[in-house]
Amino acid sequence: INLVTLSAFDADDGDNGDNALVDSELTLSKYELNDVPDDNDDGIGGIANITISNTFGKDQVYGLVVSLNYANKNRDEQKTSIATYFYNNELQTPVNKQLRTLQYTNVWQKYGGNLKLEFKPLENSYSFLNAFYYTQEEDEHRNFVHQGPR
Repeated sequence: INLVTLSAFDADDGDNGDNALVDSELTLSKYELNDVPDDNDDGIGGIANITISNTFGKDQVYGLVVSLNYANKNRDEQKTSIATYFYNNELQTPVNKQLRTLQYTNVWQKYGGNLKLEFKPLENSYSFLNAFYYTQEEDEHRNFVHQGPR
């Protein structure tokens, strides 16, 4: 796999030396499932990203790319699973063989950034130093109720 990250030299528009680039994204979201315990605390989640790059120095031989990222999700969820039914001859009715309910909260945040310093003194000569940090924090509490054979 040859992953190639964004370069400040990618935005070159020709002879005027203007290689500046600003790219951003903002997304808001609302997660609503079967709320547990129906407290409407799910909140607004979303994603925010920004990338800025430019070249600088004499003859624009240096490049800098900075990216920052953030994502957040906050939700409660309830899931109910009913396993196969069987027919009870004594009761003359279908009977649930197994019932499971799961209630859980789920909150996560992801954030990080990237810093890339580039040097391109000639058309066929290029080097860079890339540093990054990304992390994810998650907090989830689960309650499980099971009725039936295991």
